Amino acid sequence: MYYLVLGAEVDQDGDIAIVNKTFTSDKELDRAQLVLMTSIAIAKDVAEERGIYESNPDSKNWTDSQYIDFMESDCNVDLFIDRVFQSPSLISLQEVE
Repeated sequence: MYYLVLGAEVDQDGDIAIVNKTFTSDKELDRAQLVLMTSIAIAKDVAEERGIYESNPDSKNWTDSQYIDFMESDCNVDLFIDRVFQSPSLISLQEVE
């Protein structure tokens, strides 16, 4: 199964960034699982963007919940998932400019 998750990342200044993550799985995943997977992926992206690995090398050993906590508490970034799509076959989409 192929999945596309769409949402928004909002920081403490109210700046909004649209986020999207794609996943594939041999088994069917539910919305809660996909939201959690997206939250973890985005939290790790935020940590890397903020340079956490350079300032705290031990952060590479964090649990998923520690990454999410860092994103929400230390970085004041909230993640809102708007839509979750699934497809039994791969769909190749390209942005129209």
